[in-house]
Amino acid sequence: WVLTRAYNLAIKVASGPWILKVDCDTLVHPDFLERHPIQKGAFYSLKFPRNSNEARLSGVLFAGRNDLLDVHGYDERLVRYGYEEKDLLRRLSFLDGRDLDPEYISHIPHGDPKGTTDVGSIRIVSSEVNKAVLENSKKWTEVVASDGDA
Repeated sequence: WVLTRAYNLAIKVASGPWILKVDCDTLVHPDFLERHPIQKGAFYSLKFPRNSNEARLSGVLFAGRNDLLDVHGYDERLVRYGYEEKDLLRRLSFLDGRDLDPEYISHIPHGDPKGTTDVGSIRIVSSEVNKAVLENSKKWTEVVASDGDA
């Protein structure tokens, strides 16, 4: 199971022109779409989280499907936790990046699974490793998930 490949497969098979990428512990307000009008060449993300609720929403992205395909989606070379959202946002930076309104989206609190007291530290290290790998790699130019093997 590689999450970046799963995300790319979802983008590929989506039938609509827009993608709202959220996690399963994300609550989307009924007026979210009304509050976040999307236009060609624009996307929404939560750039500067102000609290722990917002920090847990850093992976939420609302963007045009074609814009995501144009930058080849998520980098499928990242097979462990972390940095995939930051990398994608960096590659989308030529578009009109807009801030998500955190009043219209929230994280559903849940406890960490038993025995995962060091999860935060592991995630930080994993993100830094992924960042270093990408900084020393060629530009991401393909979507491997397009072969149907997600």
